[in-house]
Amino acid sequence: MNTLENNKLIALFMGAYVGNPVGKTEVICGVPSFFAPHLTDTHATKDLQYHKMWSWLMPVVERIESLKEKAHYPYIKIKGEYCEIDTLNNVFCLATHGKTKLEAVYNIVTLFIEWYNQLNLKS
Repeated sequence: MNTLENNKLIALFMGAYVGNPVGKTEVICGVPSFFAPHLTDTHATKDLQYHKMWSWLMPVVERIESLKEKAHYPYIKIKGEYCEIDTLNNVFCLATHGKTKLEAVYNIVTLFIEWYNQLNLKS
């Protein structure tokens, strides 16, 4: 998948949904607001910033780690440009790297969401 598809995947995992297009522009509604977490925003899919900004990506990390028994108690380990998601009971381990720490975390989050969705564990 490309960055646009990965960002959409992450937004949907975070509880957003695809809204009615504005002209030819696909929009994602219900994206958690970073200024007021109880509010949501609407963004053009192309404007999602999970791949560029820690303030967008860290709530995703927190959501993954909050899944607990639904996903075998995942936790994320970051070391430089290397990142992995492991579980307390060693059910699985996903690992990846990137050119930057942000890219490594973005890559592991995407891998995890793909795995999680395949298992149909989405809450």
